Amino acid sequence: MQKINTVFFDIGGVIIDHIASVRNTAVELGISADAAVELFKKYADGLDRGTFSWADFEPIFYDTFNPKKHLKHALVREFVDRFTIIQETYDFIHELEGEMGVGILSNVAEDVFSSIKERGLIPTIHYESQIISSSIGYIKPEKEIFDIASKSVLLTPSQLLLVDDKEINTQAAMSFGWSAVLFKTKYPRESIIEVKQVLALK
Repeated sequence: MQKINTVFFDIGGVIIDHIASVRNTAVELGISADAAVELFKKYADGLDRGTFSWADFEPIFYDTFNPKKHLKHALVREFVDRFTIIQETYDFIHELEGEMGVGILSNVAEDVFSSIKERGLIPTIHYESQIISSSIGYIKPEKEIFDIASKSVLLTPSQLLLVDDKEINTQAAMSFGWSAVLFKTKYPRESIIEVKQVLALK
């Protein structure tokens, strides 16, 4: 087996806690947090693939829950404003810089990704590659997005590691020849330890 050269990190659930953001938004509006999360998940694939926009999603959100008030700003801005950094991952990515290649491989809408970068919610390091699903029309766990990521860094799958919070994505990565670690959002410290073990880092 070839040595891992580059680690690709997912964003939501790995670098930032996005589900907590949906829940916090729901609490502010006085609606069911669980129902808000379920509605978000229902439309997530379209948002992430770029076939459906947050401008499309916002009226559906308000029509579904009919809250007593609307948020001050556009829903996508309110959503991103409530993102919280998963500090353990954030710090670890900085540690990896210079040790090996680091990339982003995430199912995310382009406007959300732009806002994330503007707010400094992902580490400001040199990334070998940033693969954003909505900009290419493919989402994990589809093979095409993994192929694009591999080609973007001119490496074979056996030289790549995916860190992702969804088992369907880590399983797909491994089926395509990658290494993968299932990140547990509620247990980031333990997850980073597992990544270090795979990379043979102390």
